[in-house]
Amino acid sequence: MPNDQPLRQHLAALLTSESAHANFDAAVANLPAALHGKQATGAAHTPWQALEHMRITQRDVLDRIGNANHRALDFPDEYRPPSAAPRKNDSWDASIAAFRADQKALAEVIGKADLFGKTRPGADSVLLDDLLMIADHNAYHLGEVILLRRLLGAWT
Repeated sequence: MPNDQPLRQHLAALLTSESAHANFDAAVANLPAALHGKQATGAAHTPWQALEHMRITQRDVLDRIGNANHRALDFPDEYRPPSAAPRKNDSWDASIAAFRADQKALAEVIGKADLFGKTRPGADSVLLDDLLMIADHNAYHLGEVILLRRLLGAWT
């Protein structure tokens, strides 16, 4: 599509901006390590589980783009971490770094790929479908992270 730059810019902004809500960096910044695996009363997940779910899902979308041999993860088990808390002290930061790296890789896909082409050979969906889905998914779970932080007294 010859004049698709505005669409590409909007898609990239959906992944990183804070035009309609806090962005990823704001949502995960400065959360005390003691709260990473803490479950707030009435909440279904911990901040760690929400963060890892976002990372795993975004990585899965990136892995399947252009890959006819992609194996779908088992839902819901493989889309969530096995534990409520990080197993190592640096796991939170590593998950954040991996999420950011995958965001950057998705932005590169947005800048170069045929947005209206198939996600991968044999796929039913076009790339634009997957990109909009992950932007929507991330926005939903960013809200979850912020709500969890509020419930845990760690959001101003």
